Amino acid sequence: AEGNYGLASSQSAKAFTLDPRNPETAVTAGVVAHFKEDFETALKQYNDAISFGASDSLVTIRYRLHAWGALEMRKEAEEYCKKMQQRFPEDYRTNYWVARALQQEGQWDESRPFLDKALSLSEKLRVVKPDDLTLHGFIAIIKARLAKLDDAQKEIELAIQRHGSNPEILFRRAN
Repeated sequence: AEGNYGLASSQSAKAFTLDPRNPETAVTAGVVAHFKEDFETALKQYNDAISFGASDSLVTIRYRLHAWGALEMRKEAEEYCKKMQQRFPEDYRTNYWVARALQQEGQWDESRPFLDKALSLSEKLRVVKPDDLTLHGFIAIIKARLAKLDDAQKEIELAIQRHGSNPEILFRRAN
């Protein structure tokens, strides 16, 4: 990604001088490091943000999982995702995250039950939330990870029909 990382870094440093224990400042500094592909610094900033009071689950799901993957710290990702799934076993997202972490470890067969459960839960939820954009994206990704590529493509097309050119759907389609 392109950006003015020097300015972003200096603004982040300035914010730290004003409020050195602000979790939002630490997350922002982590994101800047993340875009610069300095994943060790990013992970340190994300951990600091959590220790300063940021939501552990939000920071981890949005940022730490990617940093762990980039640093090949896949066991940390797997352990965290399994803890979340134990806390929220009926959430399609936690089941998906465990499956994703297992697949990153090369444990394809072990990921299957979590993907199957994620798909079942998400399809049931779609009945009551047919316009949930995030849900459509997850169903497509889950089907793709289950190697149901034609079905995944149909989900993407359905989401595009319902939600037009929403950036989230376009992002998921590209990835």
